[in-house]
Amino acid sequence: MSRNIKSVPTQQKKNPHEVSIVASSQSLTYSGPLPPASEIAMYEKVCPGSADRILKMAEQQAKHRQNIEAVAVKTSSERSILGVKYAFYIAISAFVLSGVCFCLGQTAAGGAIFGGTLVSLVTAFIYGTKSSRQEREEKWEKAHGK
Repeated sequence: MSRNIKSVPTQQKKNPHEVSIVASSQSLTYSGPLPPASEIAMYEKVCPGSADRILKMAEQQAKHRQNIEAVAVKTSSERSILGVKYAFYIAISAFVLSGVCFCLGQTAAGGAIFGGTLVSLVTAFIYGTKSSRQEREEKWEKAHGK
């Protein structure tokens, strides 16, 4: 919360007919779900029961945000597991197909399918590990203000 008060000092009048004007400006800022306690007290004074309503509104908003975050984490986890399962099925299918190609004498096709699948899996693993590490490092830097 910060308060800024600006005012222009008055000068002594040289002429009794001169008028001095004093201007002032005040601003109040705060961050977070709730206004400062002094502001809540003023709300309560103007409208009895409003402080309780403001607190309930903040609690409901926090609960709503936490539910959304929980659903997002659960969905992300499920999607990640599903991706790993499908990658496993595709890799096994490709390896079986390359084995069939080898058995039928199609060594070039079998080798291409086997090699392509293996390279794809290794690339995906390396990229996933690198991006996970970068994400963790960014979160750490953000949390520690660096």
